[in-house]
Amino acid sequence: MAAFVIVFLTNAKAAARIKTAPASDEGEASAARVSVSSLLISRFGVLLIAIFLVSTGHGVITGQFPNYLDKVFSVAAEQSTLVLSISAVVTLLTLDLIGRWMGKSGPAPVWLTAVGMKSMMMLALSVLAFAAGGLVISFLPLGIYLVFMQGIAWADMTQPALASRASTAGAGLTQGLLMFAMAMAFGVGGFLGGTFADSFGFQSLAWLTAAVSIGALVLGFLSVPRKNQAEVS
Repeated sequence: MAAFVIVFLTNAKAAARIKTAPASDEGEASAARVSVSSLLISRFGVLLIAIFLVSTGHGVITGQFPNYLDKVFSVAAEQSTLVLSISAVVTLLTLDLIGRWMGKSGPAPVWLTAVGMKSMMMLALSVLAFAAGGLVISFLPLGIYLVFMQGIAWADMTQPALASRASTAGAGLTQGLLMFAMAMAFGVGGFLGGTFADSFGFQSLAWLTAAVSIGALVLGFLSVPRKNQAEVS
């Protein structure tokens, strides 16, 4: 529920600052003729893979978050739940700043920063677990995960705008493919998270999340439209 409120409020704030030119009848007809296959082998397809990897990383760690912190850092479930609540509040408080950033620079810098931040936080958790094991003071992994959650929120709220700018199809097909990729990726991530936890230990989840996030970042650099074509009001 908190995620729905965050995405809804963020999109409203960002959209209020961005003006786009109305589509012509000719442009709409051209977009309607774009096939799914040609769309998927375009720059939009590369971006869709990047978003798929980002969402896979979300599914890997978020579904196992209480178990991960308990098994790796001996953090009680009550503390893990508290961090999720704090993260939702922090995200709501930063919505206006992120909306202003998107309105000024476009969604690409926000998304790349978010994915880079997620990658660094997962690498930090991995190193922390390897270096100190269960002797780490609980607020350190909790604080790192709090920053990671901000990266998730920033990425989720910019992805519809990125997809819209990279796609040559109509808004309906573009959004449908985006939502399909994100939903499938979250399920795949949850499955991989459970499998890796049982096969390689819970420590492997942060490494796996970092790996797919870095892969998404590389593909993102190749595919996201960096030029802000919006008119900032």
